[in-house]
Amino acid sequence: GTPVYYTRVIEWEGQRGRYRNLIYRVHFERARSNKQSTDGGEGYNSGLMCVVTLDEQDRPVLVNTVHTCACFHALYATPFTPAEAFPPDWTDEDQKVWGETVPARLAYPEDFGENVRPVLFLRDGSHRVADVQVADIESVRERYALTPAAMMPHDALFHLPLPDGRETSLFY
Repeated sequence: GTPVYYTRVIEWEGQRGRYRNLIYRVHFERARSNKQSTDGGEGYNSGLMCVVTLDEQDRPVLVNTVHTCACFHALYATPFTPAEAFPPDWTDEDQKVWGETVPARLAYPEDFGENVRPVLFLRDGSHRVADVQVADIESVRERYALTPAAMMPHDALFHLPLPDGRETSLFY
């Protein structure tokens, strides 16, 4: 009954330096099919993860969305993605992800502030990502009614409370 984002931070060493993944995970009580996404993804407890990879200067070099069923995966480059990281056939044309069209590159301003974030737009009634934009969170608040959500560590998914006072794991 209360929206919760489960979060995790993973630091790692790559060939070009140190990186940090900010991982956000949300689950939905129920998702249903719709005209745009009739190829699955409906059911109970479906989830969505968004991973923002930051470089050593805390710039987002990659945004990654994937559903917890491992479907509908999309990678979004940013102006901070190094040119040598792209495959030879890369284009900045929109991506087709199983019935949805999403951008290939996100338009982060060069001097973005701490309130500028990727904003995911989900297809009505489903957990499918229909669009991703970069925006100042205050401008998002002006255009949309936002519901506050709690932030909990990812490990809380292993200790979900049951009505009888016991607990269970989401992964059980």
